[in-house]
Amino acid sequence: MEINAAITQWEHSRPSGPDRTPSGVSCNASAAASILARALKLFSPVAQRQLCRNRTQCMTMEAPTLAWLNAHCDNEAAVAWLIPQLTDLAVFSNSQKVLDDYQVESLASVIANSYGYLRLTELMMFFQDFKSGKYGRFYSSVSPLSITSALRQFVVERNELLSLYEARRASERRRQEEQRAVTYEEYLAMKQRGELPSQRRERQNSGTGLHQRQI
Repeated sequence: MEINAAITQWEHSRPSGPDRTPSGVSCNASAAASILARALKLFSPVAQRQLCRNRTQCMTMEAPTLAWLNAHCDNEAAVAWLIPQLTDLAVFSNSQKVLDDYQVESLASVIANSYGYLRLTELMMFFQDFKSGKYGRFYSSVSPLSITSALRQFVVERNELLSLYEARRASERRRQEEQRAVTYEEYLAMKQRGELPSQRRERQNSGTGLHQRQI
């Protein structure tokens, strides 16, 4: 499943009407449970490879954040989502004996509290990077501190990528604005032809007023 498809499914699975609360107010218990179940399914460890093919997309798409899950479900929703991701990482690293259940849950809580602003897709990208050996080889001794240290490094790289992404977007907006700009001679010609936006609005307003007077 590619990220666009996952995001589309996520949007369709979110509740509508009074249970859909973009302001951050928690949903009712049934809707909250449904949201968390969908997040666990769509953004599961097995979907990491498919969803993380494009780094920029992972870091800019409208995927839910850890804080969003907590706000719309309950305060433990982010931890509930992180536990399978961390368990999968421990299994991949053959570190089940190093990371016990208490450590996994505690680590999930630390990440949820410290990195609530991260999207689920961004964290999935981090776990993929960790598995690839980007942050070093640990020879079956992956520890909570090695994961949090690597996550700090990932966030630095993530912030740099987002800054570059925003700079490129700003440059593209300026380029488009320049293309839309006209010379003074073109302005005078458009004014003579009555093609200026202000002239069009004036004609529209005049027509509306005439229609109202006739009524």
